[in-house]
Amino acid sequence: MLNYLILAITALLYSPIFSQLYRGRWEMIDYTHAYYILPISLWLIWRTKKGTATFFSVAVSPREKKSLSPFLLLPGLLLFIFGWRWDYLSISTFSLIPVLFGLTGLLYGGQAVKTLTFPILYLLFLVPPPMGILDSVTLPMRHMISVLTEIILKFFHYPISREGLLLSIGGHQLYMGEPCSGFRSLVTMLALGLLYVYLIKSSTGKKLILVAAIVPLALLGNLIRVITLCLVTFYFGAAVAQGFFHYFSGAVIFVIMLLGLLGLESIIPSGTISVKTSYISRARKVSPFTNNLLIILLAATALLSFAVPKPIDVSPDILSRLEIPYRIGPWQGKDIAQELNLNDD
Repeated sequence: MLNYLILAITALLYSPIFSQLYRGRWEMIDYTHAYYILPISLWLIWRTKKGTATFFSVAVSPREKKSLSPFLLLPGLLLFIFGWRWDYLSISTFSLIPVLFGLTGLLYGGQAVKTLTFPILYLLFLVPPPMGILDSVTLPMRHMISVLTEIILKFFHYPISREGLLLSIGGHQLYMGEPCSGFRSLVTMLALGLLYVYLIKSSTGKKLILVAAIVPLALLGNLIRVITLCLVTFYFGAAVAQGFFHYFSGAVIFVIMLLGLLGLESIIPSGTISVKTSYISRARKVSPFTNNLLIILLAATALLSFAVPKPIDVSPDILSRLEIPYRIGPWQGKDIAQELNLNDD
């Protein structure tokens, strides 16, 4: 029963984090695929070979005493405390990964850790990246897409020109904004593709080939989407391209990746498929000392995070340097006070 209590305390500990994420953090950075990651991960745990009831009734065998679980749990809890007290939501969310690995190893053993490695690592897709990192990644991707679009359409003799991220075709202009970079669709397709590869029964080599094909297929789909938008703009006008078709064309990326994966799966020889039945054998119970220590650690983490006042009061109207880039190529930003020469001195 103490195992259930430990898991319940862990869920309560992270409930404020997920409350912030579900209330708008993901939507603010257009990371909407993350809403489905936690339910999918829980479903993957539920569908383990023995089922949820058997899984949570097992314990650690004596041979699994020497484990790296404590070395994952303690840093994870420290990351949670640091992220929560200094308002780094990405860090506090990421801390869930080592905490789950540590708790799983201590409560259920190494076989459980091995069985649940993918469902736990799959939670990485719900960690919100800082906006500054997003900008540093999406800007080169937007530039690459605009350059390739210009080259391809010029090859087919379309009147297209480019100035930075601005494409001009047939008297119309299209700006390569953040959605055109394909980064967020790439992450979404990567999450769906990895889930698909994990669920199919096939050889390891075939799965590795399919995983390696996810990113190129997603980038190809985004390139085709941007080229199609340019052609629709050229033939039918900007109003048609920027209306319903602009949002509908996002499905093109998904269709291309899905068809690509299905096509590769059908033409790649499977070879010999060795399906190893994974299960968690029953063993002796976890010692009361370990259970009590875990409860104390989780309770101390909650107290240090929520009960003790935060050392600084960060206004929600102020974005930290982690959230906005201060340098993009040759350009370097300045603080507003420095820009307007409003310093007190």
